[in-house]
Amino acid sequence: MQVALNSADERCIAFQTEKVEGPFKCPHCKKDVTLKKGKIREHHYAHIKSSTECQYGKGESQLHYRAKRELYEALRVHPNCTKCDIERTLTGVRPDVSLCISGKYVAIEIQKSDLSIDEIIKRTKRYTSLGIYIIWIFPEEGPKIKYDDMGQPTTRIKEWQKFLQAMYFGRLYYWTQDGPYVTPIRLETYTKDIEPGNWIDDFQEELGEDLSGTYWHDDNYDSADYGGHTKYYKAKKLVLAFPNGPLHLAEDFKGTVKGKPFSTNNWTVPSCGVWMDKQTKWW
Repeated sequence: MQVALNSADERCIAFQTEKVEGPFKCPHCKKDVTLKKGKIREHHYAHIKSSTECQYGKGESQLHYRAKRELYEALRVHPNCTKCDIERTLTGVRPDVSLCISGKYVAIEIQKSDLSIDEIIKRTKRYTSLGIYIIWIFPEEGPKIKYDDMGQPTTRIKEWQKFLQAMYFGRLYYWTQDGPYVTPIRLETYTKDIEPGNWIDDFQEELGEDLSGTYWHDDNYDSADYGGHTKYYKAKKLVLAFPNGPLHLAEDFKGTVKGKPFSTNNWTVPSCGVWMDKQTKWW
């Protein structure tokens, strides 16, 4: 966690606070927490007893802490931004960073680990009911990429990431790890053309022998044809990065209302307000 309360119940942000200002307590469960400050790891608070059942701040990585800090520090001094805060507690939600950008209230959620679609829907509906535009950001610079035999960048996508891409009209946002900039990424359906052939013919060619007339050849020839079609992959996707470089969260984005719910066989993206880039489709 990045925020704790001191003995006067004042909010103290980890990277702006010294240990002598303690003791500190968790804003959620009110139990004691300790301020972790070092030269290498990001400053943060941790529950003193690891056995505590409080989930506030659990599971956050060093990259998550860093993303929160850098986004907060960059946006709070931008002329378009006011009321910038970190881990502000709202009714039913606690965004990593929240602020007002050009008169629009925005919540930034940084998500690295798997999250249930039900939880995403719950938070999204809550932000929308509060009149807040939401943006979900991945703290990595981009998806893990593997290149196919044609040199095309591919990655694998999980169902909750498909949900977020549908929410943002075909985009996902990855933090550049440099202040308030993110890179929009589009994950397209990946296909591969399977050339037609026949396993028996292939085997004959490799072996250098004619198998015609043999039992194995006669028994299997009719079912040995393959290919001649396009294969569609469900989890494997083609990566299409935004060609014009990173975008600034306070300058290149706007509040957009997703009016009609969008449904698939597995889930429905609700009507909501999203903070998304102003760019037209590049795919």
